[in-house]
Amino acid sequence: LKVIYLRRNKNKLYMPNQVALIQELVLNEHVEFVVEIAYFACFLAAYYGPNSEYIGNVKYGEWEFKPVTHINKFYKNITMMFLFDTSSDVICTITIWIVCKINLVRAYYQMLKESWLLMAVQTAFLLEFVSINI
Repeated sequence: LKVIYLRRNKNKLYMPNQVALIQELVLNEHVEFVVEIAYFACFLAAYYGPNSEYIGNVKYGEWEFKPVTHINKFYKNITMMFLFDTSSDVICTITIWIVCKINLVRAYYQMLKESWLLMAVQTAFLLEFVSINI
């Protein structure tokens, strides 16, 4: 909404703020997309791996851990979360294109081209942060 407000205001003083907001939006959407895929892949590797019986909250259920007993429910929940986040990405991209004529896909491509290393480090840091909190 801030991007739309600043774009509609048409004041040149707000241009750096608008660019920063677009970059923040693109990075947040990137992280939302990548974290879910990475979590799903890592959990499946742990669940179907040879040591799954020894990993807490996967198949090990002693002490304070709870094993996953219904893997289909896990599939359903992670798929729903992925679809909701992906649909919010698509809705946001379409809304900003219609209202402001800003192409977020092009902005994402430009950011990847210019600062792919920084985005990779940020994504790795946030994946580590998510794994610590889980």
